[in-house]
Order: sequence, then structure tokens, then C-alpha cells
Amino acid sequence: MSSFSPESRKSSGRENSVEKAIKAGFEKALSAILDGNITTLIAAAVLYLRGSGTVKSFATTLAIGIVVSLITALFVTRALLNAFLSMGAENPALYGVKKDTKIIDFIKFRKIALCHFRSCDYCGLCDAFHE
Repeated sequence: MSSFSPESRKSSGRENSVEKAIKAGFEKALSAILDGNITTLIAAAVLYLRGSGTVKSFATTLAIGIVVSLITALFVTRALLNAFLSMGAENPALYGVKKDTKIIDFIKFRKIALCHFRSCDYCGLCDAFHE
């Protein structure tokens, strides 16, 4: 662990890979977060304007929930991650680093699988008509 604080690392351009990953992740997620929430807020507004009593109540509850979710996604989560990082939690394993996975070529086994499933179908049909 380095003796630099996160602020000094950012100002000197010496961000570690976890800081860069968090920053890049929030930058990439921002448009998706805003897009989904704004679309839902538009739907809530339409429901509120066109609906009757209970529909207006639902639209109000939906809009409040979306605004709270948006604030949480944009500010609270980022603040918590930055707090963990400033407390020294710089191990990439703490942030769900993807492990290398073995890729299985399922297409290679398609003929074997097709024969197996067809034979199971035929056995099932024979059993159904046997009785």
C-alpha cells in the first residue's frame, strides 16, 4: 500500500488500477443509468397526467422511487467506493475482478446432443403410445 492519499495520487497522475477501474466504470455506466431512469420518469409523468386516483398514486410512488434510486446510483455508491478505497481497500479482489474462465465450445457437440435428444423424444413417444 502506498503512502500517498488518493487525492495526491490523482493530482500527481499516479492512480492505481482500482481507482482507474472505478472511475471508468462510473463514466461508462452514467449514460445507461440516466437513460433508464429518465425513461421511467417520463412513463411516471404520463401515468400521472393521464391516470385517475390510484394510478396517480402509483405514478407518484414510482417517480419518488426512481429519483431516490438515481441519487443512490450516482452519488451514494460512488462515495462508498471512494471511502473504501481511501481506507486502504486497494486489493482488486475486493471489487469483483473477473477470473479467467475456460471457454467450452458447445457448437462442437451439437450433433451428439441432437442425437441424444432425438432418441429421448423417440423413447418418450414409444412409451406414450405403448400403453
